[in-house]
Amino acid sequence: LEYLKTDLLKLSGSKIAVAKLSTLLGGYLVEDAENPIEIGTGDLSQAVLEKITYADKLDYTVSGISLEEGDRILPAENLMSLGVKEWYTAFTLSEYDITYIHSRMQNDERVYASVGINALNGRKVLAEIVGVGSPSNSSGVSYFRVTARLIFPQVTEVASEEEGGSQIAKGDYSYYDNFLTDTTVRYLGVDLSDNLSDDELLSGYSVTVTAQKTVIADTLIVATKCIYYDDAKNPYVIRVGTDNKESRVYIKITLSTGTDAAVTAAEGYSLSRGDVLRYTSDTSLLQSLF
Repeated sequence: LEYLKTDLLKLSGSKIAVAKLSTLLGGYLVEDAENPIEIGTGDLSQAVLEKITYADKLDYTVSGISLEEGDRILPAENLMSLGVKEWYTAFTLSEYDITYIHSRMQNDERVYASVGINALNGRKVLAEIVGVGSPSNSSGVSYFRVTARLIFPQVTEVASEEEGGSQIAKGDYSYYDNFLTDTTVRYLGVDLSDNLSDDELLSGYSVTVTAQKTVIADTLIVATKCIYYDDAKNPYVIRVGTDNKESRVYIKITLSTGTDAAVTAAEGYSLSRGDVLRYTSDTSLLQSLF
């Protein structure tokens, strides 16, 4: 994890002039008066997105249209302008941290980060890392400028889990990527009940970024206070059966955040979702309560 302060950047009002229609629209420019072709905004969106790296959707407005149906235009003539509105943030990672992120991007994995807006009391939104820039060197260590595109949740009204069943606003990021389940987003530190919208941001706000270096999918997660070590420093958990009998299950820790750990059962042992484990409480805290 990398924690730092940086700035929000906003690509806003940038104009993409659709000047070279032959490049963007290809086959549409074959002249056939008997079979005119209608070009809609969907066609234009797809044509523009094919020329933009790291974007599968684009928030834009169309302007500068002075043509009418039936007008004849040349391939080099401006057809319209697209005003683009996207939010990005840029931050710096050392060569040691960027190694993990770059290798995942090379394997066509999406790498995410949580972005806390300092001026808004640290409220968080997700971002996808989309680019790694040229390095700078300081004291023999290279530092890379990383660009991340902010992702805003789709908000729906759902019934509260609390007694009474009142409606609450819940954010959803799975529309952007199926990987971004509620659990995944919460592990990135984003509160799905506090949904930030792009209208609340101002260009230039400072942010705190938590970048995701490593991901392990489809694994068991246990609290680190459930993990014990024998005299040989081998980790294990204590499983409590339905008859309250305890058994030791040796494990391998594949990733740890300090409070939670991704684990697999060691050879010869088994561990399943839903198993009850013994938890080590904070005795100093308990003593302070009595």
